[in-house]
Amino acid sequence: ALMSRILAAVDLTLASVRIVIGQSVSIEEFDCLRTSKLLIFGSQIKGIASYEVIQAQGFSVIQADDLPDLDETKKKSLWKALKTMFGR
Repeated sequence: ALMSRILAAVDLTLASVRIVIGQSVSIEEFDCLRTSKLLIFGSQIKGIASYEVIQAQGFSVIQADDLPDLDETKKKSLWKALKTMFGR
C-alpha cells in the first residue's frame, strides 16, 4: 500500500513500473531496463547518498531505506527527492 501511495504521488502506478528485489545491487545491473529513473529501497549502493537525486550510469537515482523502515522524517526526505526527480 505504501509503494502504491508513493507512486501515485508522482502519477505512476504499480503496473507502470518494474520492481526488482535484491539484497545488494549495483547500478550497472539496471542498464538493461532502459529507464531513466530508478528508485532503490532497502539496498545500499556505495557512493550514492540516500534521499537525494543522483545522476549515475545515465539514470536519475534515489536510494531509500526499506519501506517498513520509513519513518515520518524519512518519508519527508523521500518526498522531497521525488519532487525533484519528477519535477513536482
